[in-house]
Amino acid sequence: MASAVAFNPRNVQRREKVHVILDTGSQRSYITERMRDRLALRPLGQQDISILAFGSREGQAQSCDLVKIGLETKSGPKLELKLLSVPHICEPLSSSAVHLEKYFALQDSDLADTLTYTGPIEPQILIGSDQYWNILTGEIVRSEKGPVAVHTRLGWVISGPVETDICDTKPTSLVTHILKVDLEPENKRLDNQLKRFWELEALGIADKEDFVHDQFKEIVAFKHGRYEVSLPWKNPYVTLPDNLELGMRRLKNLLKRLKQNPELLKAYDTVIRDQLDRGIVEVVENPLKANVTRYEKTRLSAGIIILSYGLIITKNLYLGEIHFIT
Repeated sequence: MASAVAFNPRNVQRREKVHVILDTGSQRSYITERMRDRLALRPLGQQDISILAFGSREGQAQSCDLVKIGLETKSGPKLELKLLSVPHICEPLSSSAVHLEKYFALQDSDLADTLTYTGPIEPQILIGSDQYWNILTGEIVRSEKGPVAVHTRLGWVISGPVETDICDTKPTSLVTHILKVDLEPENKRLDNQLKRFWELEALGIADKEDFVHDQFKEIVAFKHGRYEVSLPWKNPYVTLPDNLELGMRRLKNLLKRLKQNPELLKAYDTVIRDQLDRGIVEVVENPLKANVTRYEKTRLSAGIIILSYGLIITKNLYLGEIHFIT
């Protein structure tokens, strides 16, 4: 344990002597709520932790204030640390005088705590692994038999077995504070969020795809050495218009424009007559009244397109992926 002077960085006149525990087993660093209030520290935010007693299996979730404090050092600049405030760190720890001259050639002024006080000491600050190496300098002195001296910016801290004047068997209750950490990898969380996003985007689509697939399996048939399947109609009873009136109007407008360019009109006439001679197109003598027109697999590389503002085939079919041929 170490002793230090803590102060409020916003008001350096608010100062208190504190006892500090260094604990690498703790993920975060803490200060008691009582000391936080005495220093009048202003919360910077809140974080969730799980509080459990030593040896317990289940913890109690708690939201803690995040505060900033300053610590006086033996040498060098002052420290500023961010700590979580908790109601309690641990029960008062028993303390007894230690004769360091048996182990080290250290002066009392070099120590983080004089070790001359006997009696219970309640720590107000716990320095965990997040701030641990901001405190330690890395210098270590080992005695031949007994404790180890670790140098910190608060002074030398003594740890390990020592001979004391008093044998105290008073039990101490230790409370451990654990930061709640989500161990699920960040990428996995993003994958799950993206999966849920696409599931929401696919509402109403996935059901349609299943329906179209089931419909396809019902209507596909193998005839004359090849598979036959009808178009995937959304409504098999829809009646499509013939667009005769619209087609005639567009044809008249096209002829009117082509008459202004006789050479282009002649080229159109040549192409259409060639298609008639080759059987690609034919004159319909008696128009059929059937609702559905069946198409052969032969396609033109280019053709004349008639636009419609009424019901058209593509709006009444389930469409799949569109592939462009270049």
